[in-house]
Amino acid sequence: MNEKIPKPDENDPNLDTWQRCNDMVIAWILEVLYGDIAKSVIYSSSSYEIWNELDACFGQSNGAKLYQLQKEFSDLSQGTSDLATYYTKLKKFWDELSALSFAPACTYGAMHKIQELKQNKKLIKFLMGINNDYSSTRGNILMMKPLPTVSQAYALLIQDENQREIHSASIFSMDFASMNAKFGNNFSKATNYESKKSIVCTHCKKSGHLVNKCYRLVGFPKEFKFTKGKSVAGNVSSTQTNNDNGYSQVY
Repeated sequence: MNEKIPKPDENDPNLDTWQRCNDMVIAWILEVLYGDIAKSVIYSSSSYEIWNELDACFGQSNGAKLYQLQKEFSDLSQGTSDLATYYTKLKKFWDELSALSFAPACTYGAMHKIQELKQNKKLIKFLMGINNDYSSTRGNILMMKPLPTVSQAYALLIQDENQREIHSASIFSMDFASMNAKFGNNFSKATNYESKKSIVCTHCKKSGHLVNKCYRLVGFPKEFKFTKGKSVAGNVSSTQTNNDNGYSQVY
């Protein structure tokens, strides 16, 4: 697409080979273009012409791209993202900025120092964007001499995150075990009671049982103790015999 291999003359034996390669590149370009854009360049005679036309219409200068990337990059922080997502986003920005920024080769033996400064700049940006949950580990990293690379700092932060998760799970397990040992069966009963309270019968609208075990439908057991007096119990006894005929039980 840079016209390093110009189209051969009509009598050149390499013309067919060049044409096949040109057609193949054109097919690749048209394959990734949207329908209307592809139609606008489909009749171009060479991939070189298509590429130049697309670049003129949709190409963006490096200055505009650099401005957009730097703006998004400067505003980037971990926020609600996990550490891995934040690190991946940063690395993507660094790779894009590196591709747009051309630096000539150093001829004075200072390349190692330049690379070290770049690494330190990346490290500071990375540490500035992480949440305050990692403040202790961040302080330890900044005290290291020499400063680690970004990937090394990321590995240290991941280790810190894993250790805190294990510690939190251990504390929860110990607290639960101590409560169970202190309160014994009462703790288990309270837990069961709370779970039963969340169950509500769709027939009588009372909590503690489901509709398939509702006494109003299946009948009250003989040992059931009524809380509203004997008159209610008598009414229940008289209506239980009609249960099979579809009458509702009352209590």
